This record gives sequence, structure tokens and C-alpha cells, in this order.
Amino acid sequence: MTTTTETLDQTSIHSETDVNPILENKEDEEIIAEENPSSATAASPDSIIVDRRDEFFIALAKRTTGDDKNHTFLMLGVIQDGQPTILARVGKTYIKNKLAKDFLKEKNLKTYVALYSSVLFSRTESILQPESLSPSGPISYSAYAINFEHYKQFLRLLSFMKTEPEFNFYQPIEERGNTIVMERTPTTHEDLSNATPLEQSIVERAQYYDRNHNCRESAIELAEYTQGIDHLTDDVSRHFFINLSVTAEFSKGKPREHFYVFPLPPESFEANEAKKIRLTRIFQRMENLLKKDPYGENTIQKFEALKELYYEQAGIPSDDFQEALRSIQRWKENNNNKLIISQLRAQSFWGKLGNCLGINYASSTQKMVDDMENVLSNQLVR
Repeated sequence: MTTTTETLDQTSIHSETDVNPILENKEDEEIIAEENPSSATAASPDSIIVDRRDEFFIALAKRTTGDDKNHTFLMLGVIQDGQPTILARVGKTYIKNKLAKDFLKEKNLKTYVALYSSVLFSRTESILQPESLSPSGPISYSAYAINFEHYKQFLRLLSFMKTEPEFNFYQPIEERGNTIVMERTPTTHEDLSNATPLEQSIVERAQYYDRNHNCRESAIELAEYTQGIDHLTDDVSRHFFINLSVTAEFSKGKPREHFYVFPLPPESFEANEAKKIRLTRIFQRMENLLKKDPYGENTIQKFEALKELYYEQAGIPSDDFQEALRSIQRWKENNNNKLIISQLRAQSFWGKLGNCLGINYASSTQKMVDDMENVLSNQLVR
């Protein structure tokens, strides 16, 4: 993916070729219903109230079944009462050109090869389109924390893009301290000349489709822009056909399972090398947790406990090794955490056999925090 070093005018640093020939979105009817509440059976509310301190998120997502299972899209929202509320959703798709219309009219090998060749060997005109705020079915996703200012930054970028139908997402209409009233209204249009060079390049790349700028690449680029970082985690594959961190069954925009939100990435914080290593280790441990028994109770507990430790470490000055060590020790000695981090998840046959023989194994999370504690202790005695 083309990267850029342009600096955004935003608070991004915190202190101390997918192939989707199906152009007609399966949720088009939902979008129409949302835009015309009188015809909707379960329309989203016109306005909601959020707290500036709430956890907002941006999620890369893809369906795991159906004709559009290789299509990656973005969902932005806020966590309220432990559940995500989707505020905006966009996806990059082909414009309905002649090749696409031929494919939709008669799906055979000839039209299939013609359409796919146009993507693999040339540029195809595309557009960033609004998608339903009430997705349903199995969806694979990776969600990352953002703040309210990041969300407004995303809306700013959308204002430079022209699409049909127009973007119609939740936007702040009134701010009273930490209380924010958001209303679902069409995005205002701004002249592209008012955009930064980075924003102009993102808008330009959203208008064409090729093997290097498919919907997965564009979604990643938009996520990086919104978070104000240069590179999203390597755990997110650039290959459109690979699923994301975890899969959940959604119903009208709500997951039936626990909704995971990764913290702001290590790159978002001011940190020296030692602190960045600590944050990266915790972050990567959280990523690896979801690769086994993602909805097990202990997995959820470990993820949330590590997230708490991560943010605590992120808020400690880089040169304060003493406080960083105390933070880890307090976290380890917490009675709840002590039980959570020591528990082994979904043990293998050999692990269970070892337990029967009286062999005690330490969990990967336990090993990691023990090692971090030792590293900090050694740094203090130097």
C-alpha cells in the first residue's frame, strides 16, 4: 500500500486484489429503510447521546459467507453499556460499468474472466459508498480504539468525497462539556482544495480499484489515517481473502458475542525504545489471545485485564522504570488478575497429561508479565 509521511493536523500522539464482482450490496434494502424510517421495520434512532470519554472504535470487517464474503468494509462506532453502536460504515466498491453489468446479467466464465481481468491488470473505477448501519450475519472483524476527535477527523475526510447515495451518518450537532448529541444527517461537502495533501491522496485512491488498491487496502489506509498512525498492526493481513482477528454473529448491528476492541496502538504514544517494547508485547499478546478459544470466559477476562495493564503502562513516563515495575506488580497481585492470568486455556492432550502427572505449566500471559517484571528489575539495578 502506498504510504505517506504527511503529518495530520490532529491529536494523534498521546502523552506519556480482493475480488468482489457483486456490485449490488446485499444490504441495499437496509440502507433504503434506514434513510426512510417510515418504511423501516427496525430503523436506527435519528439521534443518540454519547460521552466524550466513551470508547469509540474503528473496525475493519468482512463477511465470512455469501457472494460478498471477500468484501472488506469499515465500521466506526462507540461502546455503550458494553455493546457497540455503529455510527458510520463505508466500503469501497466498483462503479457499475459495462463489464459489471454484463456479469450481473449473465454470470458465466466469459463475463467472470472479463471482470476479474479488468481488476488484476488495469484500474477499474470505484467509489467509497455508505453501507448499512445494521449489518447481520457472520462478520470477521478487527476493532481498534479511537477517540471522539478521531471520529470527527474521519467525518472530515468523507466530506471531500462525492458518492451516491450520499453519506448519512451520525454527526455531532451539540457539545456540552463531555456530553455530545449526535444526529444522523447527510455529510456536508467540502472542496477538495481545502484538504491536506494526505487527504487528497486518500480521496484519489478511493476512486480507483486495482490489485494494490482494493477494498482491504483502502480500509486499512482509512484506519491508519483516522488513528493518525503510519502502519496498522501486522496482524491484519493485506490479503482480502484472509479473515480478521475474530468472527461474530451480528444481528441488526449488534454482535451476539463479546465485542473486542484493541487499544490505541503502541505507535500512538510517546515512548522510548524500552517502553515501546513493553507496549508492543502486551498488544501482541492480546492479538494472540483471540487465536484460540476467542469467546471462552478466560480469554475475555485476560484480554480485558491486559488492556487495563496496557493503558496503565502507556500513561507512565518513559524514563520512570520504577513506576512501570510497580504497575506490573500491582496488576499481578490483584486477586482477580492472579487467577485470570494463571489459568490455561483449551489445553492440548499433552498439557492435560502433564497436569495429571503433577507438572504445572505457566500460561503464556503469565510468562510474559513475569519476563517484563524481570527486565524492569534489571534496568533498575544497572
